[in-house]
Amino acid sequence: VVIPAGYVGVIYNAFGGIDFDTIMTPGWNLRVPVFQNVHKVYVERHTVSLLETGGNDIEVSAPTKEGLVVEMDVTVLFKMKPERAPRVLQELSAYYLAGTIIPEVRSISREVTGDMSVTELYGPGREKMEERILEGLKPLFERDGFIIEDVLIRKLDLPQTIVTAIEQKQATEESVLEKQFEVDLA
Repeated sequence: VVIPAGYVGVIYNAFGGIDFDTIMTPGWNLRVPVFQNVHKVYVERHTVSLLETGGNDIEVSAPTKEGLVVEMDVTVLFKMKPERAPRVLQELSAYYLAGTIIPEVRSISREVTGDMSVTELYGPGREKMEERILEGLKPLFERDGFIIEDVLIRKLDLPQTIVTAIEQKQATEESVLEKQFEVDLA
């Protein structure tokens, strides 16, 4: 069997189940045709964007500390530890993205959003939010055999009334500074 680059092969024996001791590396590998099936498992960087997964996993809608609901698209960059591929197939199945990764990302994202206020989310708090989500996901991913590389918040939609209020506040502050400058100049 040929294992392509970026994949490892996990052997499933007809009589013994998954072989946890043997991992096929990219290239040509031998197998016993009738008794062994090889599952190719992708171990390079995955990019999972909740907005692009379709189905019920479209966006994360989460309430902030004040109870206002924000909608966001969270993207996670991670890869699987090659030596953990047999365990991932055994414990999480081949559908680990939909069954484990996406629910964990959604849960931690909601938890972090619930601890932050709207004003924190609107400006530089987005980076803080990404860091907190990354910190929350790291132990979960390591437990399951993954290495998390980065968390990106690609889209963050606040309620329109809040956006308008924040913009009006900033415009008012600018106006006050402008008037203060005119007074100082006079």
